[in-house]
Amino acid sequence: MQTASENPRGAGPDAPLFQERAICYIDLLGFSNAVVSGAKSQDQINQLAGLLLEAESLVTRYEASELTFQSLSDSIFISTVSDSAENIKNLVTCCQDLFTFFIERGFLARGGIASGPCMISNSIVLGEPVVRAVKLEEQVADYPRIVINKRTMDILKDSDAGEFIEANLVRGEDGPYWINPFVPLFDFALQSDERFKASRGETSDAALKERQQFIDEINHITDFISKSMYSLQESRRAFSFYYWIFKFYRSRLTVVSERIGSEIRLPEFTA
Repeated sequence: MQTASENPRGAGPDAPLFQERAICYIDLLGFSNAVVSGAKSQDQINQLAGLLLEAESLVTRYEASELTFQSLSDSIFISTVSDSAENIKNLVTCCQDLFTFFIERGFLARGGIASGPCMISNSIVLGEPVVRAVKLEEQVADYPRIVINKRTMDILKDSDAGEFIEANLVRGEDGPYWINPFVPLFDFALQSDERFKASRGETSDAALKERQQFIDEINHITDFISKSMYSLQESRRAFSFYYWIFKFYRSRLTVVSERIGSEIRLPEFTA
């Protein structure tokens, strides 16, 4: 189902299309506060705008799945045609990239993914899956995670995506599946470590540099989470977000640390 809608603007290049799509809605936690605190400084607003432009470039590189990106302050919408499991997989991977991108820059992400018929153009995202994705973020996700609804999961389960689901998604104790955002980063770190250990020769310098890059990236996230835990103890709601991600991140990072070694720092917190 893909037709140009009947609208006053005709069927030009920005005419909305009505089609089956998977919609991801992301709320950047703490971004609004950063906007308000920097409202009188053009440099600070430019920095925040720059983050959103960088995020858009991460999304648009998934050309095969024609992912779209739209942002309004701390709200981000990403979508893709939901006619194949491959497109849904790319949407999940894109969300993983964005989650890591923003946490490295001091912001947690919470969101929802839903599928169904909707209208989309460069300026419009309208339809049932938009409403459902927003409700998932507001009413189901609770913590900094991106939850996926049943209809979208059915698209994955009806294809040969069992291995992808097991590797990249988590079935929450509260029911819904949600995205494990750290899979690509940890996988790349482990792969670079293996290449380094196997290349004790001509390519060892390049392999060492690549390995160190991923270790530094992981340790940067570790330090951010640990520092946030201590600085937010007086704010119960914000602290609960970071404590939740602290527990999940540490549990998954422990496996990586055991394989790579003590260069990987685990997040620490003592109340």
